[in-house]
Amino acid sequence: MSIIVIILKIIGILILLLLLLTALLLFHPIFYRIGGVLKEDVSIRGYFWWLFQILRLEFCVEGSHVQFRIRIFGWSKEFGSQKEETEDLDPASAPFQDPDLTRQQTASDTKSAKDFGNKKDKALQKNQFRKASDTDGPASAASEEKEEHCKTVSQKRTKERSGVFGKFKKEITDPGNRRAVARIWQEILYLLSHIKPKHIRAEILFSAGDPALTGEVTGALSLLPVMYRSGVHVYPDFLSEACFVRGSFTAKGHMALFHFVRSLIRLLFDKNIKSLYHKFRK
Repeated sequence: MSIIVIILKIIGILILLLLLLTALLLFHPIFYRIGGVLKEDVSIRGYFWWLFQILRLEFCVEGSHVQFRIRIFGWSKEFGSQKEETEDLDPASAPFQDPDLTRQQTASDTKSAKDFGNKKDKALQKNQFRKASDTDGPASAASEEKEEHCKTVSQKRTKERSGVFGKFKKEITDPGNRRAVARIWQEILYLLSHIKPKHIRAEILFSAGDPALTGEVTGALSLLPVMYRSGVHVYPDFLSEACFVRGSFTAKGHMALFHFVRSLIRLLFDKNIKSLYHKFRK
């Protein structure tokens, strides 16, 4: 009897831990902070953390370089490309060299560079001659057939994509699916209201290239609530003839997984969404 009671206690503790973990996943907020600098190259850094930073996700975007880092219980793993760092050499810190030796070394380097250039030119001429000889005869016909096949495949893929997008646009604009589209838009607004940053700070200087267009953009931006309800300051440049955006921004807030699950459940049990889903499957 005592063994059965112990087993029941263990099962009850496991169920309680599972429920506690589920509640934490659903209701404990996920905090985030994103900041960046807009110049010639865009630099954006941010991180998300959950449950006293037990789980932490960091990302960094600098131009074309993207890097991610995941930390779980102190263990970290990096993904993405890393930016190569180059060291600027100071001429004053270079060691002293004898001028005669330097001239001799420069002359020998120049001679070797010329020899290498001559060899490279000869090799290029040989490759061009080989390519010219290869294009004559049956190989040229095979290459033309290959190009035609590639064009045919690309045209088929373009038609398939246009067909999928056309079907999607047709179903979205169909008056019979108006309720489903309105329901999806309602859920998107619901999620945005819970995901949006709670604190925003930004200093932006921009120009549209034309003073008239810059004024129109400034007027449109002044109608947004974020421009006068938070610390966002936008300064138009009417004198510049180039189109640019420069400045810095910081945004932070939090969100909970419960809102995503709630929206998903409501969409799955909606009649209009079900009918729209069955239309797409046909």
